[in-house]
Amino acid sequence: MSPRTALVPVTLSLLAALLLSACAGSEPAATPPAADQPPPPAAPSGPAYGVLYVDDGGLKLTNLHTGTTTALALGRLAVQTHAASADARWVAVAVATGDSVRLALVDTRTATLQPLHAAARGTVYSLAWSPDGPGLAFGFYAGPPPSGDERTGPGGIRLADARGGGIRDAGCSSSTIVQSWLPDGRLAVSDGRNLYVVERDGCATRSTVDARRMHELTIAPDGRRMAYLHRELRYDAGRRAYVPDSTLMLAGLDGSEAVEVAGDRYRAHRPAWSPDATVLAFDVAVPEGSGRLVSLYDRDTQQATYLVPPDPGHTASDVRPLWSPGGTRLAFTRREGETAHPMVYTFTDLLLRAVSTGTLRQPALVGWAGDDALLLQDPDGAAVLAPVQGPAVPLPTARTLLHGWPVEPAARP
Repeated sequence: MSPRTALVPVTLSLLAALLLSACAGSEPAATPPAADQPPPPAAPSGPAYGVLYVDDGGLKLTNLHTGTTTALALGRLAVQTHAASADARWVAVAVATGDSVRLALVDTRTATLQPLHAAARGTVYSLAWSPDGPGLAFGFYAGPPPSGDERTGPGGIRLADARGGGIRDAGCSSSTIVQSWLPDGRLAVSDGRNLYVVERDGCATRSTVDARRMHELTIAPDGRRMAYLHRELRYDAGRRAYVPDSTLMLAGLDGSEAVEVAGDRYRAHRPAWSPDATVLAFDVAVPEGSGRLVSLYDRDTQQATYLVPPDPGHTASDVRPLWSPGGTRLAFTRREGETAHPMVYTFTDLLLRAVSTGTLRQPALVGWAGDDALLLQDPDGAAVLAPVQGPAVPLPTARTLLHGWPVEPAARP
């Protein structure tokens, strides 16, 4: 046998071995048993709402959906005033500390706080957001609040943008209170005696009205009219004495076209405009009985009607009407004896409901959290989120419950 022919079987044997080895290598390796792994995090399951509040530790924001709480400012704080933007994203908060009053902006989406302004202790702030959201006008003056013919102490009016860009002076020389940021861009401001409509830049005056007898003044969202209690003394011949006379009025911002909505016998209080400015809600005394009821004044028909007509022998008091942001619902507090209960009237289905208050004993109506839930709080600080339909959800105990809003549900991990 020649050397050449002797090599063939060896070569074939080597190729076969290599092929068998390759085929064996293509099989998946056995996976060793996995060690114990922690379970994946649970998906957020809380109600899709956020709340802003002050407790003994400071200013805090809690996302109820994820269960996370962010401390925005620490220390013992006393809330002087606050206001949320139209889209509920930003909340301006003025808080008093030991030696000063500070104004800050809270961004509810990012859970961050932006300082805006600080002044000496006793300073009084007023706030007005622009109708489109990010613009904020704020007034401030050295307290106390004026009374009678007094004007406010020294101060001013400033303009800010929640998206950044600094703070600028509106240019008002005497006005220190901001009442409203009007849809046309002008401001309604006051010096404690007069109400002015002014240009936002430079504060040039466009109208002036004496506001010394105007109480509980509120300007319609469309900026066309204002509601107020006109209060003065009248002589009561039966009593042989002067007595207060309070009449609920509507008028233009310059005082023109004044219309009486409810006379003194109704003792109207707490006027509140619907978001579309077509209806004014307020509570009144029931002349033919006892207690109080919520009344609605239609701007177009110029007629007032009871939200819930009184029953014979009506003794409960329905007070403090509060519109939902979308205007489809109206909340109020029903008081009877020592008890108080929040009620909600829905205009789309004409239904009146008592909302769940959980374990609260004396729930106060704080505000709306969107269109479908209320914020309620007891005097001891216990608080709940109360859906219009459904059980109440406990909230963190707070000294002051400020604001609530719907949040986007978090994605499942």
